[in-house]
Amino acid sequence: MIRSLRTLLALGLVALSMQLHALEVTISIVATENCSYGNGKLRADVTGGTPPYTYSWSNGSTQQLPTMLSSGNYTVTVTDSQGAQASANIFLPSGPFLDSDLATTMVFQTGAYCGGSTPAGPLFNFNQPAWFMFAGVAPFTFDGEPGISWECNSTLAGYLVSLPNAQAGTNVDVAFLDANGCPGTIAVTVGHQVEWPSLNVVNVQPACGGASNGSFQLAIGPEGHNQEVWMQILDENDNVILGQNWSYTVGNAPTNLTMSNRPPGTYRVMLHIVNNTCSPLFGQCTEELEVVIPEQVDCPCLNTTQFPSAIQMIPANGQTYSMNCVFFGEHTIFGNIQAGSNYEFTVADNGYITVRQGAVGGPVIGQGFSPVTVNATSSAQLYVHYNGDASCASDQACHAMPSQPPAS
Repeated sequence: MIRSLRTLLALGLVALSMQLHALEVTISIVATENCSYGNGKLRADVTGGTPPYTYSWSNGSTQQLPTMLSSGNYTVTVTDSQGAQASANIFLPSGPFLDSDLATTMVFQTGAYCGGSTPAGPLFNFNQPAWFMFAGVAPFTFDGEPGISWECNSTLAGYLVSLPNAQAGTNVDVAFLDANGCPGTIAVTVGHQVEWPSLNVVNVQPACGGASNGSFQLAIGPEGHNQEVWMQILDENDNVILGQNWSYTVGNAPTNLTMSNRPPGTYRVMLHIVNNTCSPLFGQCTEELEVVIPEQVDCPCLNTTQFPSAIQMIPANGQTYSMNCVFFGEHTIFGNIQAGSNYEFTVADNGYITVRQGAVGGPVIGQGFSPVTVNATSSAQLYVHYNGDASCASDQACHAMPSQPPAS
């Protein structure tokens, strides 16, 4: 008797479990058919039973999410792994393009146009075969105006729609018709005009003697509305010295940028913006700023802390010029030279002096231990090299360009 009671109880629990976890299926409409174009979508939602499940639709589909469906009645039968079955049916309606459907089918361009008064419009992406796309018949008109057909690298196809009366940052509804008169509307987020970051030159240091020791500093403001703005800097020969392939991006916070070790010349600072991935669609915008690094003729040289001596030049008129340029490999450059005049050079610690004219590697017009007197053969600048090692007795041993200061 007790064993029979236990058996009956176990059978009851099994039956109750089967009731609690019975296989059930419902059908939901993902998208109605639009304008009899056979682009409806359904989904079978299953609860209970024992997965995995198989699906059998009345139109022959075996997918959980059948697509490209025409309006009509649909039935699905679901079978679980234990052979249990459940069925459901639904009517799929047909109508115009729905706002909810369109909101998932559009790719929006909310960046900026390059100047002008028209804010950025949407790129309507009609023709790609994707799950959420709907079928339509080209050409399309938008708010009564023909759409502008556009294609990007054979990967995106659609229509560009201008919104001349829309305000930047707002949402507007755009109504459209396809070639068969099927209507629809879409909510579009309107983009902003180009808002260039502020760009100012805050510090320019000249290049001493034509060497690569000049610099300039830029103060860059943040970009507007998170638009991607690229920077590129070119020298006067159009060589890119910053932002090769527009790799330097202006950020969302103000920043300072210093370009050091630059020779004298004119530099172009270029800001550039492209709207999203396909620049031919909107064109490219570029703004430029010129920076000039001048050449400084009579200029102090480097490392005066380690080598505090100074070369003095006494020209024919008796005026003394003192220049701090005293380590191996550096030149002091003297300008305002008069052809035929004598110039005397001295240094406090009696080092070896070499005087060249016209260039860093120009002809030697005088050399020796301090003091050294030379006669200028022309009005070209004098390049004076000083070596602090008094034992150096030849130009070949002391004159080397470029080189580094001696180790301490």
